[in-house]
Amino acid sequence: MKNIYFILLLSLLFPQIDYNFSFESKFAKDSKDSYKDPTFYENFLDVNLYIDDLYLFAQLEYSKPPLVGKN
Repeated sequence: MKNIYFILLLSLLFPQIDYNFSFESKFAKDSKDSYKDPTFYENFLDVNLYIDDLYLFAQLEYSKPPLVGKN
């Protein structure tokens, strides 16, 4: 509950700041691939911050199995 008051206070003090958070989760299961684990998970977090003419963003991804590298 304290976080809501903090966000409201920041919004009143700095009205030119705009922010956006989005989270997307995906799940798939393939029964045809019997020699590997046929379950896939993907999670995406997208954070955007707009301050006047400045645009900052971060995009994070967690996938199991990963696209590159080991588990």
